[in-house]
Amino acid sequence: MRVFTGIFSIALLLTGSAPAALGAAGAGAAKKTAAPSKGKKPAASKGKRSSRGRRPVARVRGQAAPTVERLREVQEALARSGHYRGKPTGHLDASTTAALGAFQQANGLDRTGRLGALTLKKLEQHGLPANSTMTAAEQTGGPMQ
Repeated sequence: MRVFTGIFSIALLLTGSAPAALGAAGAGAAKKTAAPSKGKKPAASKGKRSSRGRRPVARVRGQAAPTVERLREVQEALARSGHYRGKPTGHLDASTTAALGAFQQANGLDRTGRLGALTLKKLEQHGLPANSTMTAAEQTGGPMQ
């Protein structure tokens, strides 16, 4: 019987139907050893994929870090407003963060110590040059202050 089962399975895979010589016993065996139909889709993979099978492109979110030159300009504007002491280095260090926080508090902004759109607008009133390469969050008055 094993020989017939093996031959039956091979015939079923090659032709897609049970051989007529096996009769009713072959039909019962066909239900047990039937190969998956070609129309069925494999189980979905765990990773998300677009409709074309490609991985989605990662989007850059948030504000881009300011350049050294831009930070230097910010420090100079903070110094003109009386909130930053020392030589402008172009680095976002503890003294710059503290000066930003003090400037924000003095100008009615939330004291975050971070350089955001509203803080930049207020710093422009103290001589910060307007930046033509501002990020979208800065141009639209994004969530950062």
